[in-house]
Amino acid sequence: MPQQKRKKRRLGSSENGCHLRKAECKDHVWCWDFVFDRTTGGSQLKWLSIVDEYTRECLKLKVDRSITGEDVIDRLAELFAMRGVPRCIRSDNG
Repeated sequence: MPQQKRKKRRLGSSENGCHLRKAECKDHVWCWDFVFDRTTGGSQLKWLSIVDEYTRECLKLKVDRSITGEDVIDRLAELFAMRGVPRCIRSDNG
């Protein structure tokens, strides 16, 4: 008889979840995410989008063939210098 597969347990907690920490004002919560696509020629494109959750304003959009961790840090540092540091930064880790 085949063994039953165990359900994977989630790691971490949902303390920073969207339903628990909603944005209360401008620059309170920013979220960032990556979007991937391919051109008709087959080469890959990456988008880094950083959005203010309260106003739904796109704060930064970077499109490139490759985006490194240093690129992300540089874009966040630019935003911190222009707008200040938000209280929360959320990523979906999806």
